[in-house]
Amino acid sequence: MNKTVKITALAIGMMALVITGCKKDKLVEQNATTTQIAESDADILGLVSQAELVEDNMEVTYNEGTEDLTMANDGIAADYLVEESDLEADENSNDATVAKRKNIRQNSFILCLRKLDLKVDQKKKIKWALKDYKNCRESSIKRARAIYAQLYAKYKKLAVEQIRLYKAGKITKKELINRITRIRYAFHKELRSLKVKVNAALKTCYAKFLRNLKGTLTEKQWIQFICCYKGH
Repeated sequence: MNKTVKITALAIGMMALVITGCKKDKLVEQNATTTQIAESDADILGLVSQAELVEDNMEVTYNEGTEDLTMANDGIAADYLVEESDLEADENSNDATVAKRKNIRQNSFILCLRKLDLKVDQKKKIKWALKDYKNCRESSIKRARAIYAQLYAKYKKLAVEQIRLYKAGKITKKELINRITRIRYAFHKELRSLKVKVNAALKTCYAKFLRNLKGTLTEKQWIQFICCYKGH
């Protein structure tokens, strides 16, 4: 446990050094800082931790109009769902598949990657890395979706019962809201609990991809990528 805390603290500290540099807009001149980053995995650990934090903070929402419970991307962080096609997807395309993935492109690391001035050979290497990343996480994503579907059915049934009681006049609107809120929180808590092993595998795949990415980008591009990612 102490070792994990120390590693996380190191990652946050190293990321803080990069962000300080971002704010000063002296990306190329940060020789000391970039040298430190190049010598460790702290920057990558920081990015992985950020993806984990985003997923932990995802909320189960209740739509009163449809009387449904929902969670973006089935409770999976967008960073874990990026695919090869997202790198050069045309945002103005009428293709339904491209449009469907717009939310993932706008809420993941690919948004910042697309802003870099990448050379042709870099794009080829990154697409390969993204394909490898997808293959690495495929079974974990399927497991994560299966867990979500199982819990969704469980908690949706509970929510429907509370709505039935409200419509039958057996509980007040305030009681309904309180009960739905408890159901939402319970859904979120159990989802996080059941996905511990799945998320560990996803983080491993993501870290592997980031190492491949870091080896493909120039030092300046890597820092620009981190600065953009931490600010989006």
